[in-house]
Amino acid sequence: MTKKNSIDGLVIWETKTSDADKVITVLTGNGIISCYARGSLKPGGKLTSPCDLLSFSNFELYSGKNMYTVVDAKSNIKFSALSSDIERYSLAVYFCELIRFLAPVDDYAGEYLGLMLNSLHLLNEGKKDLMIVKAVFELRMMLLCGYMPDLDGCSRCGVELSPEICFDFIAGNWYCRNCINSAGLSANCSSSVLLAMKHIVEEDSSRIFSFSLPEEKLRVLNQITSEFVETQSDRKFRTLEYFRTIATDGNFRE
Repeated sequence: MTKKNSIDGLVIWETKTSDADKVITVLTGNGIISCYARGSLKPGGKLTSPCDLLSFSNFELYSGKNMYTVVDAKSNIKFSALSSDIERYSLAVYFCELIRFLAPVDDYAGEYLGLMLNSLHLLNEGKKDLMIVKAVFELRMMLLCGYMPDLDGCSRCGVELSPEICFDFIAGNWYCRNCINSAGLSANCSSSVLLAMKHIVEEDSSRIFSFSLPEEKLRVLNQITSEFVETQSDRKFRTLEYFRTIATDGNFRE
């Protein structure tokens, strides 16, 4: 007999299979799953809203040979404000692509889900600087995936802080101003940016978004976190490229 399951999850991707049906990718506390959602593209259907992209819903599922089938669903949280702001919506979709590529399948993913829901809440609320939300999400994702940057001191001499710093995207460590000069490297961030990175990595999840930097420093922080993600994952994310093209203030452009 086919087993029926009830699970809460966030829709992070969708693939249309017919005019009425689609396959949804859902992030749950137990990993990423794929679900066939029959009739979820029908206007006004019972599965339409709960199976929308970025909907956090409770799903009643039957487990099949290759994927689950959604038999019923109810929306828990709808991040409705995102649909009216293309910039914030595009950033949310980039987060979805990161999660889809990096989060585990059939393994504990509660921290991924918590990070995603908190980030979407801030985007939906619209009160937090997008550069802070993006940088925190990217760097914290790397932490969850095991790409923990070593930010405690210069990797060559051990000094704890320096006015000018070169962050190594491959090794995930940094060099101080003196070691940069002796090694023929170039500085790419400052001590204030490094301290912000340490805050994101070391603070409890309830406080990771609670910091501030001048706009120029936030721009540098965003460049570093994005390049660190792309270097460690060995991948370019097309949703990030699209987000950069529609960002209104130019701070996210390379």
